[in-house]
Amino acid sequence: MELLIIASWIAGFIVCIMKGKYGMAALGFLFPLVWYISAIRLAKPGSNWAKSNYRTDERKQAISAARFPEAQWKADYKQGGKSDLSDVI
Repeated sequence: MELLIIASWIAGFIVCIMKGKYGMAALGFLFPLVWYISAIRLAKPGSNWAKSNYRTDERKQAISAARFPEAQWKADYKQGGKSDLSDVI
């Protein structure tokens, strides 16, 4: 039974890291329930999870970009896209 609990904690931690939710992954060490809640919610736009799983689902991409605008800006910048801050500079 303990092995199953530890395995589920490790799986929750890995999913949080893959979704780009590093703060939630760290907070999950204190409150493991955070890992499961974070695993259910959408990933950040530039994370490995979003790149592999949201490629064909434009609805999930749009919702993720709306929830994490700073992460979307970073993902666009890494891909060589134009940033929204180009007018300011």
